[in-house]
Order: sequence, then structure tokens, then C-alpha cells
Amino acid sequence: MSCLKANAILYMKINKMFFKWVPVFVVTVLFGCTKQFWYESVKLQAENECRNQPPSAMESCRERLNKRSYEDYEKERTGSKQ
Repeated sequence: MSCLKANAILYMKINKMFFKWVPVFVVTVLFGCTKQFWYESVKLQAENECRNQPPSAMESCRERLNKRSYEDYEKERTGSKQ
């Protein structure tokens, strides 16, 4: 494998990893390290995984995503403990 090809592959892997974590970083800045941050981060990561699916599987992946807001999740979580 040529050095140029190896560098291109490394660049593509770094580039893909960078864009995979940018939404997580944005959520971190917006919400801080709170329970809500972690909840939203997991949702964003799932959305990113759907974007990486082949076009034929992308829609079904998006339909399975959690669409509840953190507030709704928290109400349901605390309400079930009482």
C-alpha cells in the first residue's frame, strides 16, 4: 500500500470520527454534563447511526428512534417510582 493511500484512509477515518462526535460536543456545550445531556447525547448518537445506514434501511431505523423529550422521559421515570 502506498504512503499516499494509507494517508488517505487515515484521513477518512479521522474525518468520519470527527463528524460522528461533533453533535455530542454541541450538546455538551448546550446542556453541560447533566442527566439531560446524557439523554440527548444518546438520542443524537442513535440518529447518527441511522444516517450511516444504507438508504434502504435508513427510514426504518429512524422510525425506531426515541422521540420523547427529556422532560417527558423524566416525568415518566419519576412518576413510575411513586
